[in-house]
Amino acid sequence: MAVIPSRNSFIMTGGRGHSKGQQLSVLYDANNNIWKNETDNDLRDFYDSHTAVAKNDLVYVGGGRRIVGDNLTVDEIFPQSIRILRFDARYWRSPKATLSRLSIDIRLHHKSVLGSDGKTIYYVGGMYTAPPGPVSYDDYRYEYVPMNNILTFDTDTETWNNISTKGLIPSGRIDHSLTLTRWVFVP
Repeated sequence: MAVIPSRNSFIMTGGRGHSKGQQLSVLYDANNNIWKNETDNDLRDFYDSHTAVAKNDLVYVGGGRRIVGDNLTVDEIFPQSIRILRFDARYWRSPKATLSRLSIDIRLHHKSVLGSDGKTIYYVGGMYTAPPGPVSYDDYRYEYVPMNNILTFDTDTETWNNISTKGLIPSGRIDHSLTLTRWVFVP
């Protein structure tokens, strides 16, 4: 889910538990207390274990795995690029910048947040498909993403970067929460 403050709404995309025929990207309009279908049934919707961050009228969906399809290749199951929903036009696209196949960057069960600069999305924690990698849809192995490895996506340049963190590094986490805060220390 991603919050869209300018519309007093949030959008839910993909996930488990959907029923056939139901739109997978739906918007909750808090002004009118109503759920609305927001995209066509595009294959970019058929993911779970991903995250979504909104910036203006764009929703950036990163990571996860495809949950629908037969005879999918490894690259089709685990997306190597971010998926971007242009909310006002109900149009999906993926930029050219891709992540390394079956690397620590291809994440599931992670969290993301838009940084205070308004352009950097931080991807923290989660799991990745570990070597030897998936053999079939249900046959793959997970490893925790070390918390000293933070993946970022620059929404202006549409490029990926890895940050190596320092200090007291927490243990690997999945299904955690992530919120942008500003730390202020008062003596």
